[in-house]
Amino acid sequence: MASVSVPIAASLAAVNLIRGEDFRLNTQVLVYSVAISALSTSGALAGAASALGM
Repeated sequence: MASVSVPIAASLAAVNLIRGEDFRLNTQVLVYSVAISALSTSGALAGAASALGM
């Protein structure tokens, strides 16, 4: 997941930065992508899902 989502978020941020668009959305997408990939690789996401009964 990290090999796909982080480069997409980074390229989205770069393109919108060049175009002069709002950079807040780009940084949020990048931060959420990195956070989800970090939680996924550490096993914390699976632990939270099992604790919730999913």
